[in-house]
Amino acid sequence: MIVVIVRHGKAERQATSGADADRALKNRGRRQAAYLAAALAGRADGPVAVVSSPFTRARQTAEVLAAALHTPLLFDDRLESGRAASEAIEVIARHGSAGGFLVLVGHNPQLSDVACLLARGSGCGGEALRTGEAVLLRVEDWAQPVGGAEEIERLRLPDDGPAAADGQD
Repeated sequence: MIVVIVRHGKAERQATSGADADRALKNRGRRQAAYLAAALAGRADGPVAVVSSPFTRARQTAEVLAAALHTPLLFDDRLESGRAASEAIEVIARHGSAGGFLVLVGHNPQLSDVACLLARGSGCGGEALRTGEAVLLRVEDWAQPVGGAEEIERLRLPDDGPAAADGQD
């Protein structure tokens, strides 16, 4: 199974409502989502699922991905901002399938921690996913994925180098 971990695209600093959950994508965030959608389209050759945080910025990113992958979009509160990595691991175990292609869309630090846990099992706290970045991992056992994954590739819009990253979710 391929697990694609996607941090939502670049979002506005503050929503009109003042609620973090309502922050929408900026133009750059929409470009990032479109780039990832184009890069992922056609890669899945088995069952596909896109599961997203319900927060606006993640939902907007995931909508573009789900459309490109021709699959319905599912939402899971366990991918909301501030949730533990273990909760995202539960999402993988629930939605994974042999030969499948599972896309998770959410927030840091959860998703950076998940990518590290899948590949290393422990010793995490290293390279964080930037906004609009995806990491593809090959996972042999989706029911017990920690430590058994191989990182295949990282995808990021070419103009999103270190100068464009601000570390803000």
